[in-house]
Amino acid sequence: MGIYSLIEIFTMIFVTMGPIKVLVTFAEKSSGLESALRRRIAIKAVGVATVIGLIFVFAGGILMKVFKFSPTAMSLAGGLIL
Repeated sequence: MGIYSLIEIFTMIFVTMGPIKVLVTFAEKSSGLESALRRRIAIKAVGVATVIGLIFVFAGGILMKVFKFSPTAMSLAGGLIL
């Protein structure tokens, strides 16, 4: 996996997650909390999302084989979701 693939993966994850929408929702829901608590929640959420994302990046091929999904089926499903 070269650097081009990593940039491509990061860009796809960034686009599909919609970080601006997530940030607005987080700001609305946590507006009454203390600054330190908001920071801890944000750091924990980013950490959990990063770990889950990395698991899927590195184990995605294995999971596709286990559940018998073809890359074409995944592309089609992803296109329908987006």
